[in-house]
Amino acid sequence: MTHLTDTEKQQIISLFHAGVSHRGIARQMQRNPSTISRFLRTQKDLSQSDDEDIITNTIQIRIQQYTNIFNLLLKKDIGMSHINNYTALFSSYLQTDIKPDKQYSMLYTMLHYLNPQTEDIIADIGCWTGYFTHALAKYSKKILAIDNTFKQIEWAKKIGKHLWVPNVDYILSDMRQYNYPPAWLDSICAPFVINYSKSTKELKLLFKNFYDSLKKWGKLVGLIDAPHDIVHNNKEYWSIKTIPSGKMNDGALLELQLFNGNNLLCTLYSCFYRKQTIEKTLLDLWYSSVERKKPLISPEGINEYPSEYWLNYVNNCDIAYFVAVK
Repeated sequence: MTHLTDTEKQQIISLFHAGVSHRGIARQMQRNPSTISRFLRTQKDLSQSDDEDIITNTIQIRIQQYTNIFNLLLKKDIGMSHINNYTALFSSYLQTDIKPDKQYSMLYTMLHYLNPQTEDIIADIGCWTGYFTHALAKYSKKILAIDNTFKQIEWAKKIGKHLWVPNVDYILSDMRQYNYPPAWLDSICAPFVINYSKSTKELKLLFKNFYDSLKKWGKLVGLIDAPHDIVHNNKEYWSIKTIPSGKMNDGALLELQLFNGNNLLCTLYSCFYRKQTIEKTLLDLWYSSVERKKPLISPEGINEYPSEYWLNYVNNCDIAYFVAVK
């Protein structure tokens, strides 16, 4: 990559506090790639640094990262989930399965609100390696495990075979394009995938597809990324979530850094949506009720970690749960 001149570095630093949405930057980049510098204004650690080499190197790396991301965003046929190459990220992202909140809160909370029954048919959207799928299968009649990555589906099948959960249909498909059976599902489990909608229009279409596939009184249980600010540092619980545009607008690009201690495991990207937007979109589509839900902690988690650990987690939680009933 071409080395940045001193003038360019100073221009970039001065633009840290300028405001423009990621979609606006993407459009401008087609004409002038240097406008990516506007995207870096929230990096206060750089603007306060006296080390010119650190500033230069970090800016160059981020310019390349965000250039690749914006190029993908400009292609309307590519979903947000394709920005994250889960085949390449597989090994690093797999390590996040041992996150304390994932083991002792997310899984427990989703199972509690889904409340699977022996005759239920449930779709697990973005099934990964079957993290939620196999737990739900123990209590349900049938699970549709849907994911758009071949490697993840294959691993889900292998793990499911080892755990002896034969009541799962593994489906390789994009959640936006899958032909959901009408009025067939009792519940839909949707952890984190809702943030892959690139716009409120796409979000509405996804919720409409879910609505049509649910039986009367069927429910959609969602888990979304919901940072409280443009930088939500929750590193104690393995994550830092950043909205690089500096504006908490619906559809704003969201960067998710996942850690184990000080070790960065992987970086993912999705879109931010306000909880009010999620609720309004669902209600506009005739869901009879939408409720925000609090994270719950399993008895095992309470025994494993002190109460102060979980109290801080709940108070500084960067995710949100909701239950929408048809």
